[in-house]
Amino acid sequence: PKFTFKQKSTGKVLKKNVDYTVKYYNNIIPGEAVAVVTGKKNYFRLGQKIYFKIVPEKAKTLSFYDYDDRASVYGSYDCTYAEYEIIYSTDKDFKNYKKIIDRYPEIVNSDNIKTYYVKMRAIVNCNGLNRSYVYFDKETMEYDYTLNYTLKGRWSDVVSYSFK
Repeated sequence: PKFTFKQKSTGKVLKKNVDYTVKYYNNIIPGEAVAVVTGKKNYFRLGQKIYFKIVPEKAKTLSFYDYDDRASVYGSYDCTYAEYEIIYSTDKDFKNYKKIIDRYPEIVNSDNIKTYYVKMRAIVNCNGLNRSYVYFDKETMEYDYTLNYTLKGRWSDVVSYSFK
């Protein structure tokens, strides 16, 4: 995230790497990350930890593994501990759709329909997960069970899938 800091008395906007520095911790995987802001020169009292959330990325590609009457749906994600939500429909507008949330979602073709439209997103339940703490410029990861929230990634592009 981008930060803007102003001097309280004058309203002057402070400049990054001139008036203050920012170090990021756990700025990669979905969950909670922290930015440590440290003042420079006359702004030595500026010192703050800013927590922010990193949502799962949008799936880049969807692939399918076909069985007789069902198909497993896979997306390319960097997070390995997520569940996935897919919605699928016989129409591109998803007016009537079915939703599945699972670690390994599958489309079940019980109605013997040829083509479905599918989109997918990652869901990460952060129940005490990925809280970064910074002590004296050393990052430690600890469980914090006071945190309980769900992060949902952006939907993938819509892909059509045809059963054989």
